[in-house]
Parts: sequence; structure tokens; C-alpha cells
Amino acid sequence: MTGASPIGVAPQASDGEVRLNWARIDPPSSQPRVALSLVDAAGQAAWSERVEPYRGALPVQDWPPGPLQTTLGFHTPDRDGTYTLRLGFVDGEGRPLSAKCSWLAPPSTDCPIGAVQVAGEAIGNAIDFDNQVLLRQWTIDRTELRPGETIHVKLEWHGLKQWDADYTVFVHLVGPDGTLHGQVDAWPAEGTLPTSAWPAGQTLSDPYGVTLQPGAPSGRYQIEVGWYLLATLRRLPVLDAAGRPSDDHFIVGEFSVP
Repeated sequence: MTGASPIGVAPQASDGEVRLNWARIDPPSSQPRVALSLVDAAGQAAWSERVEPYRGALPVQDWPPGPLQTTLGFHTPDRDGTYTLRLGFVDGEGRPLSAKCSWLAPPSTDCPIGAVQVAGEAIGNAIDFDNQVLLRQWTIDRTELRPGETIHVKLEWHGLKQWDADYTVFVHLVGPDGTLHGQVDAWPAEGTLPTSAWPAGQTLSDPYGVTLQPGAPSGRYQIEVGWYLLATLRRLPVLDAAGRPSDDHFIVGEFSVP
């Protein structure tokens, strides 16, 4: 293994992922399995699992020479703290295989590949977007709007882990007819912060001004917010209390148009 993606902050009792970079040198003599574990500050394993290194899709013997990236999952414990994610290999009978965590390190049965900060308090009543970012607070400056006027929406985000790409925030004004009558799609901080530069654990105050289009019909409007990746238009799902996707946006307020 040549490297791992940063993990950062994760909610309690939730599923997370880590991306691993590999470089095969020689083909293995058997089909090893990965032993992943989350170890607390006292050195005790809070979670462990043995999995296929490529989720069973590509046996290690068939890996091509050179670099390869895989993604493996883990599950955080139900108590706060800083945990070390460790990785090792076991053979077909479950016996640990020897590993060297660096060129000069002595042989070991596993190696640390990253730190995971489990922070239940960070979640609270916040809205969880795919265990990536929390919407902790939101305000709107008015409850009545006329076509051509602007409503100001203030969002407070809390990053849970390092972003792997530059995602876009959307703030949409959805009319009584179910269609958009005003929108802003932009990077956070008024377009100045690409999310790939947003470190895990940082809280951000993020204001938006959205103008209601001329000719917008009268009635009750909703303000929905969310995230998407421009390259694919895939939205980050909103997770429910059990960590299951429940929607692809969140309603932060309503207003009326006379």
C-alpha cells in the first residue's frame, strides 16, 4: 500500500470509507484478506473486520502491476474519541501476514493508515449530507417576497472529512407549481472556497442572496439547499438518524408571494 485518503471527523455508529492506493510488486502466493480495525487511545480494538481488498471484484492475484486504487468501508463506534484505523493482511486460515509499515520499521502484523475522530456532539440536530458535511444552522431574512426582490439565506456548515473534489452548493426557490423561480449554484463562501481546500473539522458561515424571478406566481414557496458534483450532477444524499439516505436536499425555510 502506498497511501490512504484522509478521513477526518465521522459521526458515531456510522459507516465510513477510506480510499487506498496500492502498487503491486510481486504476485502473492495465496489469496490474502484485509484485516481492518479501529483502535482507541488505549490500544483496544473498537471495531474490526476482515474483507476482500477489492470487495471481491478483483482477486489480489489478478491485480495488474503498478498503481491501483480501492475503497474499503469501516464502522465507527458509538462513543466519541480519536481512533486509529489500522490495516493488515491475513492468509486463508486467518493467520496474520508480516508487514513493514515503513522501509526501516521492524516487521508488524498491521500498520496505521489514518486517524478517525468520532464526534457525536458535532451531529446533534444538524442535517447530515452523506457523512461529508453538516448543515448546523440556517436562517432567512424575510417571510414575504415579491418578484424581482432578493431573499438572504445564511447557512452554517461543519465539514466532517476532507473533500475529494470541488462540490457546489445549490439554493433553490421552489414555487407552488413545483418549479424553480430563483436559484444560486456556487462554491461556498461566495464562490471563493473550493471544497477540496476545506479541511475536515472546519465550520463555515456561508451567505447567499437569491432573487425571485420576475413573473413568479403568487403562493407559498420553499427554499431548498444541497450539494452536487458538477462533473456528474450527483447530489450528496441527506442521511436520516440511522445513516440511510432520505432525500437529496433540505428545506431551510418558506416564504409567501402575494
